[in-house]
Amino acid sequence: MTTDKRDALRIKNSLRVEFKGVKDFLFEYSENISKGGMFIKAKNVLPVGTKITLDIALPGKDTPVAVIGTVVHSISFLDHQRLNTPHYGMGIKFDNFSKENKEYFFKYLSEMSKG
Repeated sequence: MTTDKRDALRIKNSLRVEFKGVKDFLFEYSENISKGGMFIKAKNVLPVGTKITLDIALPGKDTPVAVIGTVVHSISFLDHQRLNTPHYGMGIKFDNFSKENKEYFFKYLSEMSKG
């Protein structure tokens, strides 16, 4: 039996996310989001423990919401195929938002959770 360590409700949502990869800036899409983090569906993943700056495009906001996070879960597309896991990508724990971005992001999540 596994224990889910998440404190916040996850919402299935596809948002464009930009971040710096190993060599280049990349963009991918989120699979789900919460107040504490997000899962990004990405074939090329960063190692667990990597600090990452994400720029998240939210509807209704002209500029992306920037947040610093840490990769806490990572499974490459190749490992996903080899191990037959349900998902591939990276789980990111949010570490630091600016106050303005945090308020906007949490408001967006609140609206999304209401349906």
